Order: sequence, then structure tokens, then C-alpha cells
Amino acid sequence: MSDELKNRAQRNKRLIFDAEAYVYFNAALVSVSRGRSDENIVEALKLYAIASNSNRELIMRMTDDVYRNRMAILDSLEPATPEQTVFKTSMTNRSRIENLDHRSKINRQLIEANDKMLEAYRLIKEATALFADVNDAMTEHCDDAADRNAQYFDGELAHQMQQAADQSNTERVNENLELIAAIRERAQGNRERLQTRFDTASAESAILTDIEERLESQRAEIMALREKVDANQRRVADTIYKV
Repeated sequence: MSDELKNRAQRNKRLIFDAEAYVYFNAALVSVSRGRSDENIVEALKLYAIASNSNRELIMRMTDDVYRNRMAILDSLEPATPEQTVFKTSMTNRSRIENLDHRSKINRQLIEANDKMLEAYRLIKEATALFADVNDAMTEHCDDAADRNAQYFDGELAHQMQQAADQSNTERVNENLELIAAIRERAQGNRERLQTRFDTASAESAILTDIEERLESQRAEIMALREKVDANQRRVADTIYKV
């Protein structure tokens, strides 16, 4: 075997060594990036529960109380003329319409929010399917590699070495060079994509913090409004029967 071929094989060994560091560090970055995304998903789901359940339920029940108070106020009117009777009836109808109009608009927004959650579910479902495909590919690769190990151990590798020649070695060295070049190019592209996704996940984490602060402020505002509604309710209740 020529010194040139030995040198090329050794050069390939160096390139492989460098590529291993790049590829394995990318694998670590994949885990870190996915971990950051998973953290964001958990935090987003927590905030979703606060916004869609806790805060929404508080304000919806309070809205019911506001219109219940309104109906009690209207019911307490004592019209003395036909015109006043029509006024009472039409104002009662107007208040009911106002409540229904508000609720129907809210229902439309809630449907849109549900659509977003359905879209999120579909994306998570697709991501899960991709992970399953990756697991299948890794399992198949591992199975094939284990079979090859068994063949090598049973003498196939020693037999190939006995049959080694300059031509076959040259072909293998050249193929190895092409393969490692493709791996390096893919690894560099993966590194760029990973960095972009990690930066995006970090930015999303900051946005989630802003949303959390907004929801906490919203909860405080709702509870403060509750005091106003309760005060009005006590005044209305006293018109029904003072205790």
C-alpha cells in the first residue's frame, strides 16, 4: 500500500475525530433545546389553565352576578303609567339583549381559542409521530449494526481483511472521505438550526414571563371588581328586603 493511501486514511481518521465532536455536541444541544421547549410547553399549559379556567370562570360568574343585579334593579321599578310599563319592559329586554350580545361575542372568541388549541394538539401529535419515526429508525439501525457485529465476530471481518487489496482499500478510503464531508456539512447545518431554535425558545420563555405577569394583574383586577359587584349586590338586596 502506498504512503499516499496511508496518509489519506489517517487524514480521514482526523476528520472523523473532528466530526464526532461536532455531531455529539449537536446531540447534546438537541437535548438542551428540546428541554427548553418542554419547559416552555409546561409553563404555557400552566398559564393556559389560569387564563382559560381560573380567570375566565371568575369573570364569567361575576358577569352573571352583574346582570342578575341589573334584573333585580329593573324588577324593583313600579311603573304608574302604560308608558312607564313599556319603559320597564323594554329596558329589561335591552339588558337581556346586552347580556346575550356580549355572551355571543365571547362565545365566538372562545371558539377561536378552541381552534388554536386544536391546532396545537395537531402539532403535538405530529411531533409525537416524528419522535416515533426517529425511534423506529434508531431501532432499525441498531438492529442492523448488532447483526453486523455478530457477522464480524463470526469471522466475516477477518475474512475481509485477508482479502484486502490496494484497489478495494482506495475505494473505501475515497468513500469514507465523501461520507465524512457530507456528515460535516449536515452537522454544520444542524448547528445553525439548533442555535436558531434555542434562541427562539429563550425568547418565548421571556414572553411567557410577560404573560404570567399579565394574568396575575388580571386576577387582581377581577378580584377588585368583585368587591364593586358585591357592594352593588348588597344595595340591591336591601331594596328587596332589608335585614
